[in-house]
Amino acid sequence: MGDFTMTTPTDMLDILSCIPGLYAWVYDKSQTLLYTTCPTRDVSVPFDRLFSECDYHARIHAYAKDHSAPYALSIYMGLVWYAVLEKTDETLTKIYLLGPAFQYPVSLKQLEQTLAKYEEQGMNFRSKRQLLKAMGQLPVIPHTQLASYAMMLHYCITGERI
Repeated sequence: MGDFTMTTPTDMLDILSCIPGLYAWVYDKSQTLLYTTCPTRDVSVPFDRLFSECDYHARIHAYAKDHSAPYALSIYMGLVWYAVLEKTDETLTKIYLLGPAFQYPVSLKQLEQTLAKYEEQGMNFRSKRQLLKAMGQLPVIPHTQLASYAMMLHYCITGERI
């Protein structure tokens, strides 16, 4: 057998971006976006805002205190992200996100109704129309398949099989 070179996390994100509509994001520990495979701001901005509006960064930081495995974050309508953690000396240094993706097909009407419920609970969508348009372009990826992608990315980051 020939030499084997492990794929870097960035290489893996680029490989996963070959899946139509699956985006990857890299944040530092201060929640600054460092990298995304999302092609345009009219798509990336609504998802970045939705992720922040759901307070997922705080959830990830709390989870990372005691865990290292990929972490699924989902919204009621079947929208899911996977967070993969990079740590140095047990301290979170980077967050790699895959998604969002739908776990099952969702109609535009269902999306509008769900976002209206979130607005009633206090969420503020600056451009709901832009968010709905971006959501309409997301892939449907079964949860087990998206979890497998997260496990592959985890391996590229940590060298650990799970």
